[in-house]
Amino acid sequence: MHIRLLNISLVLGALALSACGSSTTSPGNSGTTTTTAGDRACAEPDAAGKPKVMVPSEPATELKIIDNKAGTGQAIVAHDTVTVQYVGCGQITAKQFDASWDSGQAATFSIDQVIKGWTQGLVGMKIGGQRTLVIPGELAYGASPTSPDIKPDETLVFVIDLVAIKQAADPAVLEAINKRGKPTVKVPDTAATELKITDDVAGTGAEVKAHDSVTVHYVGVGQVSKKQFDASWDRGKTIDFSIDGVIKGWTQGLLGMKVGGRRTLVIPGSLAYGANPPSTDIQANETLVFVIDLVAIA
Repeated sequence: MHIRLLNISLVLGALALSACGSSTTSPGNSGTTTTTAGDRACAEPDAAGKPKVMVPSEPATELKIIDNKAGTGQAIVAHDTVTVQYVGCGQITAKQFDASWDSGQAATFSIDQVIKGWTQGLVGMKIGGQRTLVIPGELAYGASPTSPDIKPDETLVFVIDLVAIKQAADPAVLEAINKRGKPTVKVPDTAATELKITDDVAGTGAEVKAHDSVTVHYVGVGQVSKKQFDASWDRGKTIDFSIDGVIKGWTQGLLGMKVGGRRTLVIPGSLAYGANPPSTDIQANETLVFVIDLVAIA
């Protein structure tokens, strides 16, 4: 998925415990984590609330879950979209490879769109809670990790704070958008020099504001190649994200859009990926055209 710039693309454990483990409290939160001899510190807490992460000396053979702090709010159920803060560490390296805390921005995603260890390990967690997941390689990235900072088949350890759970989309809105179907994208003959916004279908629901998290269907086409490079429609699933975590053309272009609407964005390269596109299907500094259907706002 090309539009997401969040490091959550990497995500996508509970420490090795024993009956003789000792309980320690991490500064910055009121939760406790149980540790055993041989555990190593990976990430240290900070004043912003980032938790300490300990990694086990041995790799995991199954998913391990620990609630460091029990939440008191709504519990995650299958297919939910959630907003979290997290830290991820490798068991072999005992080094952090990702942390939303370091960017100052929580991550929003569907639990269906991340690694299996998260999909399985987040179910039942409650808002306000903090949970550690120790994830064996087969429930993480297996033999083909997405980052050079993760070793093949490496056990991964995450400490996750659950901030929010997004309410499900209005079934009537989703039905209307699905009935409308995947759109045909009209591509201009010349490159854009500024962001162009066209409301193809006016929505009637809530309006996107700064920092919102949204659920959309979309199609993306390159202006030079005239070829589609991405489409949620082809995967049969909408996508959830914060508008702060995507390319500038989306961050700016989605503001004011209403739920149920369809909008076309023609985005100049300077507001897309510039000289360094993340895919070979997008050319350097290429104008991109997206047609977006807004399903819901978190």
